Amino acid sequence: MSGSPGVSDAALWDAIAPIFSGRAFMRADASWLAGLASRSGHDRMQRLTGSKQAKRLQPMIAGLDRRQLYRLIVRSAINHEQAMSALRLTLVANISGPIGALVLLNQFLPGSVQDFLLSLPPTFVIVPLFLAIWTLISVIWFVYAGVTAARDLNHLLRLRLADLDDGHSEFEEDEDAMKVAFDLT
Repeated sequence: MSGSPGVSDAALWDAIAPIFSGRAFMRADASWLAGLASRSGHDRMQRLTGSKQAKRLQPMIAGLDRRQLYRLIVRSAINHEQAMSALRLTLVANISGPIGALVLLNQFLPGSVQDFLLSLPPTFVIVPLFLAIWTLISVIWFVYAGVTAARDLNHLLRLRLADLDDGHSEFEEDEDAMKVAFDLT
């Protein structure tokens, strides 16, 4: 589906969104072995614009006019906010909640958690703990990948708008709309 004025914003968004799914961005990187994020280096812009998702997005937005591109940028900004909210809720539900419950349980019944864990055979503690940690890491990785995907989409759309901009944006008068679209608040 290539971008054209006849394609509705919703239809275009529905075609773009699967390309920037959380699952598509769940990829390991060698830089993690050094404790660094994959975009820590000087080539972060090349990694952004040269990604597989960027190459699939390019023909879809190539024929869009500024107004439709702007509307997509607003959608992508909202999408990014939604993904960030999902990440925060996931962290609270999967880390803060269970740890808080254990701390409260240990406050009201001192030593009960430790006594319970020590009463079990080591295999009954280690295997479920390993599975819980693996599941937790997978869930957080998936949700964080969704945030990365949403951010990348927003950045790519903004770069495309900058390519179209000849220095005289027709949206300059609407500062509030620009703040939403470019997340300047």
